[in-house]
Amino acid sequence: MIKSTLTLAVVFALGVLSAQSYVEYKNHLGYENQNFRDSLEAVSRRTLGGFSDPPVDSIKVFDSSLYLHDRSKNRGVENAWVSLIQEVSSLSNYHILFGRFKSNSSREDEFRVNIIFPSAYPFSCVTSQQLQGVINRFESGALTIETESEYFAAKLQFLNEISELVDRRKFCCSSSKNEELKNSATPDSIILNISIDGCNTFLNERETLFISEAADMPEISFFLDFWSYDNLDLCYPKVDVKLVVEYSRKVSGHPTRDRNDVTVFTMDSLEFGFNYVFPRLDTVVGGRATIFVIDHFGSTLKQFEFSIKGLNPRLIAVSNFLNNRQDRPLDVFWFLNRLLISESNSGHTGITPSSAMRQFNSYDSRNENLWATWDAFSRCPNMSFDGGWGLAQPTNPRPNSPEILWSWKANIIDCIRRLQEIAQEAEAPMISRAELIIEDIQLYGKSDTIPIIDYGELRWAQTANVFYSTNPLISQVFPSNNYREMDNVASVLDAVILKRFNGASVDFLTVDIIGGRPKWKINPESATYYVHGVPTTHNYIERISSVSSSALPGTIKMFYR
Repeated sequence: MIKSTLTLAVVFALGVLSAQSYVEYKNHLGYENQNFRDSLEAVSRRTLGGFSDPPVDSIKVFDSSLYLHDRSKNRGVENAWVSLIQEVSSLSNYHILFGRFKSNSSREDEFRVNIIFPSAYPFSCVTSQQLQGVINRFESGALTIETESEYFAAKLQFLNEISELVDRRKFCCSSSKNEELKNSATPDSIILNISIDGCNTFLNERETLFISEAADMPEISFFLDFWSYDNLDLCYPKVDVKLVVEYSRKVSGHPTRDRNDVTVFTMDSLEFGFNYVFPRLDTVVGGRATIFVIDHFGSTLKQFEFSIKGLNPRLIAVSNFLNNRQDRPLDVFWFLNRLLISESNSGHTGITPSSAMRQFNSYDSRNENLWATWDAFSRCPNMSFDGGWGLAQPTNPRPNSPEILWSWKANIIDCIRRLQEIAQEAEAPMISRAELIIEDIQLYGKSDTIPIIDYGELRWAQTANVFYSTNPLISQVFPSNNYREMDNVASVLDAVILKRFNGASVDFLTVDIIGGRPKWKINPESATYYVHGVPTTHNYIERISSVSSSALPGTIKMFYR
């Protein structure tokens, strides 16, 4: 049997079970006039009368409408609906059942349709997917129906479409056209309409859809149909539909960091004549997007090209994302907001909580057409000269997932992972340096100390950080009680982690042996790198420190206490 359920905006009147095809059952609302009833009976009989086997009287069209308080008595609309289906099934083995659950506001009404058809011919010719396609068309329009006349018209249309569907599929079953149809499709015979977020707004070729500010992929829905002269469009064999998203960029001087990303989403065995939605796209990617309709031979029948680009998040959204994570990354890496602002060039001093963070480049009309060239950077991922991407600008190792380019959330998660790895890698060298200082203290009673380093609003000092706070040797040299009375104090241990994140070959903090004793050495400058052939260095820790704290929303733990 084919069974389907639908939320549908249709209204029905009171009636009793009889020899009629259209039966009003448990209508507590009393809607519809006699003309509506007569018309619905005529359409129901004509619809069911077209099904020669089984006899027309063995299938009924039932209408029910219940007040909302009935729902509470039956512990929810789902239980009430199941009970209603069971009652109707005891009256007729096969049926089309319309149910309405009425609330005080018509816009809050809930509507359902249940269909139970025989499994024998001609119903065996109709697939559940085809039946659901008819149901879905009503579901999409249910919320727009307000008047009784509109309910009546919707019901008539539904019954007519069911009749037409069974009739057309019956013709397919009795014909030998399938083999002929396998070779008859051309691009002009395939209808492929792409809609935006499930609405009736259709996308034109080469237009752009957007990854949202919340880093969600757009909902991509489409209507697929086969146009023919001989009413055989529903007889055509099933097809596969693929969404292929590609992005390619060259990184000058760093060919191993080039991007040539291809992501494929597939929907198999689709039938013509229905609306479809790509399952929620969990992989967030953008670039050139193409939908392919592929026949059973593997040949492309139709394709549709568009672009997917990104919208930047607000700083407040980024901060909330960090604050709300269960692993509480800001407790350890308190500088994350500063790092993301600095790396993405989102604005060290002018940025506010409502400012956009640069996961993507800003709109530029001259560089908007991604189909003209891959270098059209407008609203594409924010790429640095050396192949860094998005908010955190990861370069080495090269990001293995294209999501890091297109999802600011994935970009941040990758950044946190890298910081954890870097901090672990830096621990052994810091233990060795701490051991030298401890040994020196044991021999001479005291050893060299690190002076406070003032950069911007922050004061970097010889005090504990969170990541190494459980290491007894490092904690002995960097005690948590140092500088507790001072404001805006950050541990130089975090400066070590930050500078390594920036890719420097020399740690921010090292130890030299001078006169046989260990001496702390501060190495603020980054390793030399080249911008357009010009050698450049910078003080990364000073750059992080220059981000104004007024730009940082919420309470952020800045150092270990």
